[in-house]
Amino acid sequence: MDIRKGVDISSSLIIRAAFDQWREVREEYQLVLEAHYRAADDATGGNLLTRDARKRGITSWSLFMGQESRAQKWASEELKYHWQSHPRVTFAAYEKGRM
Repeated sequence: MDIRKGVDISSSLIIRAAFDQWREVREEYQLVLEAHYRAADDATGGNLLTRDARKRGITSWSLFMGQESRAQKWASEELKYHWQSHPRVTFAAYEKGRM
């Protein structure tokens, strides 16, 4: 319960519907992300990370979800080339495009 306003938002049908919709979009996005990852992995022959990224233990999966600057820093040249024609899709962009 939000004490400041005396409103119990946990029982709000509107809030519950919004969260259900958000979860649905998030699940769809996860499938899109997995497809983008597989396509990039195929296109690059599995060479998604720079040598330094591998040494630091950075996962290739994290490049698809993190900030653009971080992704560009640790992505292999092959992955950067792939992203030129198959751009990374952030959740914010996916959500906006779906609404």
